[in-house]
Amino acid sequence: MTRLAWHDQASWAGLLVERDQYRRVVDRAVADMSSVLLVHAPPGGGLTTALELAASTARSRGARVVWARCSPDERTVPSGAASQVLSALSMSFVDDRQRRCRAVLEAARERPLVVVVDDVQWIDPDSASLLVALAMRTSHAPLLLVAGCSAAHPIVAALRDAAARLNEYVLPLLGRDGITRLLAAACPAPVSEKFVDVLVDETRGSPAVVRRVLVALAARSAMPRPQDVPELALGGWQDLVTRAVDALPRPAQRLVRTMAVCHEVFGLRDSAVVAGLGSAYADEADALTAAGLLVGGSLPCCVAASLVLGTTSWEERAELHAAAASLAHRTALPDDVIANLLLGAGPIGEPWVLEVLRNAARGTDDDRARVRLLTRALAEPTASEERAALLVDCGAAEVRHAPDAGERKLVAAGTAAAVELVLARGNTELAYRMVADRDLAALYWLSDDAPHEAPELAGLAPLVPRVGDPADAAITAWQLVTAGRDIGRARKLARAVLAGSPQREPLLLPWVHAARSLSLMGDFGESTAALDAVIIEAGRRGLPVLSGWALLMRAKGFWRQGMLADAAHDLDRATRELPPEHWHPTVRPVFTGLRLVLELEAGRHDEAERISATAEPAGGFQGVHLDFARGLLNLVTGDFTRAATLFEECGRVMLARRWRNPALMSWRSFGAVALHRCGRTEDALRLVREEIRLAEAWGDAGTLGGAHLRAAMIGERPAHHRERAVKASRTARSTLRFTRMVQQATVPLDAGGLVADVRALTEPRWVDALTRPRMARDAAGA
Repeated sequence: MTRLAWHDQASWAGLLVERDQYRRVVDRAVADMSSVLLVHAPPGGGLTTALELAASTARSRGARVVWARCSPDERTVPSGAASQVLSALSMSFVDDRQRRCRAVLEAARERPLVVVVDDVQWIDPDSASLLVALAMRTSHAPLLLVAGCSAAHPIVAALRDAAARLNEYVLPLLGRDGITRLLAAACPAPVSEKFVDVLVDETRGSPAVVRRVLVALAARSAMPRPQDVPELALGGWQDLVTRAVDALPRPAQRLVRTMAVCHEVFGLRDSAVVAGLGSAYADEADALTAAGLLVGGSLPCCVAASLVLGTTSWEERAELHAAAASLAHRTALPDDVIANLLLGAGPIGEPWVLEVLRNAARGTDDDRARVRLLTRALAEPTASEERAALLVDCGAAEVRHAPDAGERKLVAAGTAAAVELVLARGNTELAYRMVADRDLAALYWLSDDAPHEAPELAGLAPLVPRVGDPADAAITAWQLVTAGRDIGRARKLARAVLAGSPQREPLLLPWVHAARSLSLMGDFGESTAALDAVIIEAGRRGLPVLSGWALLMRAKGFWRQGMLADAAHDLDRATRELPPEHWHPTVRPVFTGLRLVLELEAGRHDEAERISATAEPAGGFQGVHLDFARGLLNLVTGDFTRAATLFEECGRVMLARRWRNPALMSWRSFGAVALHRCGRTEDALRLVREEIRLAEAWGDAGTLGGAHLRAAMIGERPAHHRERAVKASRTARSTLRFTRMVQQATVPLDAGGLVADVRALTEPRWVDALTRPRMARDAAGA
C-alpha cells in the first residue's frame, strides 16, 4: 500500500527553504562576508531551518560558523548570547564589551567568520550591545553577522542602523505550491486535491504545523486522508503555542492566559488589570510580542485562545474567569457577557452572581445554554428555596433535550412546580413518588393516570377538595367531567379556576385542566382563550413541557370543533416544544392518535395507515387514544370487525376507571356503527342508546348531536335521529363541529338530507365547501 515515505531533517530543510530568492540573498551575504543578514519568520515559520541553510552555505565556502541561541529564560541573564559566541571561539569570557568585540574581529581575520544568532528577539541587553558593535565593524574583517528574528524587537532596528551593508529576508508562510512540493517529495503517489486543500486550510502554511502533520501521517500504513488532517494540525498548533507560552516568564504567562480568557471582552490594558499587573505591564507585553503571541495589542489570529488556555491549569483558569467576571460586573457590561465569563469560574459567593446568571438564562432561546447557566448558578451557595427554584428552571430547560437528566433535577427540587412539570411530561409514576408523604398529593389527581390501574398507587390519599384552591377546583371539575354528571357545577368550578390571571398563579396545570373541562362541555371559546394564556405564560417562564402540553390540549379542542388546520398546526407546535421522543412513553399515543385522526379526516388514508403501522406499542391508559384512532381508520377502510374490537377495548379501559362521559370519547356510537356493519344490530342499538342517554345526562349539545347522528347511521328511526341531531346542533357552540360530523359519517345513509338540514343552520357557501368533497365520495361509492 502506498504511504508517505519520510526523509531526514536535512532533506526537510532543503525542501523548506528551496526558494530561489532566499538562496540569492544567502549567496550574496556569504560572498560579501562583511555584512549583516537579517532573517524574519513567524513562530514555527522555519526560522532555524533557514539559518541552518545560511550556515551550511557558509561552511561550504570555507567559513567558520558559530551559533548563539537566545531564549526567554536568558533575556535577563547578562551576556548570555555573548558567552555562547566566545565559548564557541574557545575564548575566555571578558566583561569589557570592546575587548569582546576585538576578540571576535581577530578571529574573523584569521578565518572568515559567520556568527549566527537565533531568536534574537530574546537577546539580553549586554549581548545586544555586542551585536550592534560587531554590525558597525563588519567591514573591518571578513565577518558575516546572521540574526534570525520571529517577532518585532528594538534590536532589529538597531542592527539595521548599524550595518554598513545589509541583506534582509522575510520568510513567507508556505503557500499551496510550497505544500504541494513537500508532498511530492514525501509521497511516491499523488495525493488528492482535497487533501492539499485541507492541509493548506488547517495549517495556514505554518512550516512547523505542516511538518507535524506530515511526520504523523508518515507513521501510518495507509495513504493520508483529508479527514485525518484537522486533529493532527490542531496538535501541531498546540505544540507551537505550548512551547511559546512555557518559555515565557511567569508574569508574561499570566498576562497571555488572561488575554485568552478575556479576548472577547477586554483588550490588553484591562486584561493586565485582571492579571493583577495593573498599569505596569510593558515588559510583559514586550515579552509576548517577542514570542509572537501579541500582535497589535491582541492574540494573533493563528493563536486561538483555546490553545493558550490548554497550557493553563483548571485552578488558574477558574481564578482568571472569576477576576474577569468581577471586572465586567464593576464596569456594568451586559449580563450575557458576564455570565459567559462566570461559566469558567468557580463559586464566588456574591449576590450579583446569581442575578446575572438568571438574567442571562432568561434572555437566551438556547435550552442547552440555559441549562449551562443555571447549572453554574447551582454551584453558588444558595438558600434552600432559591436552590429549589433554580433546579426547577434548570430541569424545565433540560427536559427538552435530556429528559432523564432534567427530571432528576425536578426530583431534587421536590416542589409543587417540579411535580407539575413531571406530570405535564406524562411521567405519572415518578410524580407519585414525588408526592407520597408530602403536602403535594392533590397535584397527582391532575394526571389522567391518577390511581386507577396500578396497585402500587392505591395508598395515595383520596382527594378532599379545599375551598378556593385552584388545583382542587380543577380536579373536582375534571372528575365531574369524566363521570359525566352535573355539568353546571363543573362549568362553575372550571370558570372559577380561570377567573384570575395565569401570571399570578404559581401553577399552570390547573388552568390546563379547567380549560380542558370547558372544551368537553362545548365551551370552546373560553377553553381556547384559557389555553392561549397558559401557552404565553409557560413560554415566558421558560417551561416548554407545559406549553407543549397546553398546545396538545388546544389541538384536541380544535379537532373537536372541526378546525382541522388549526389542530394540525398546534400539534406540530407541541412537538417542537418537546420532540416526540422526549415526551414520556405513556403519553406519546395521544400525539400519535391525534395525528392519525387528522390525517384520516383530511382524506390522506395512506398516511394514516402508515402512522398506524409504525406507531410504537402503546402502554398504559393513554394507549386508548391510539386504539380509538385506529378504530376510526378501520371503519373508513372497511375492516368493521377490527374496528368493533378496538372500540370495545376503548370502552373496557374507560369504564375500568369509571370514565363514562361520551364527550371524552364516543367509543359507544362509533362501536355501534362498526357492530351494525358486522350484522350485530342488537348490540349496536344497545350501545348507541346508552350513549344518547349519557349524553343527555351530561348536557353538551354537541356530544348529544353526534350520538343522534350515528344512531341515524345504523338505521334506527333515522328521520327521528336526524331531526334530534339537527336540533341539538342548533344549540351547540360549534356548528362547524356538527358539519364535520356529517363529513365523518362512514355509512352514507341519506347524506344529502343531513347536508340540507345543516344548510339551514349556517351560511350556504361555507357548508358547501366543507361538505362537497364528502358528498362526491359518497356519490362515487353509491
